[in-house]
Amino acid sequence: MTTGRIKNFIGLIGMFLLLFACSNDDEGKDMGDHASIFIDSNIYHEAESDDFHLEEARITGDSLEVRIRYGGGCGEVKLRLAGMEEVLDSDPPRRKIRLLLEDNDPCEAFVAETFYFKLSAFQTAGSSRIGLLLSDWDGSLLYEY
Repeated sequence: MTTGRIKNFIGLIGMFLLLFACSNDDEGKDMGDHASIFIDSNIYHEAESDDFHLEEARITGDSLEVRIRYGGGCGEVKLRLAGMEEVLDSDPPRRKIRLLLEDNDPCEAFVAETFYFKLSAFQTAGSSRIGLLLSDWDGSLLYEY
């Protein structure tokens, strides 16, 4: 091999290592423990969140499934769900909720990841369903329990 080909080969290997070092296989994370869900109006209004794009949100059974994109890929991120204490008086009752991302990940790959939250903390007395108004999401989220 010539010196030029060797340099190109080494450069190609280096690019693959960088690409795969910051990849994510999106297995989905169960964030369903109540430590990752807050029903607190102050947290809902005042907690800071790192930037992300909400791609999908849906309710299946007792879980909220959300798919987000964010910059990262090398370290762990935390996604939390905050809800207002107040429930809006309507039929069905409704509650405002918000996702909060803590991204201390130094990488800059554009990662897509799915998270799951158990919704039992959002059940309200006197009703078998509640509408969840997720910020930055226009779709309808009806939780029936």
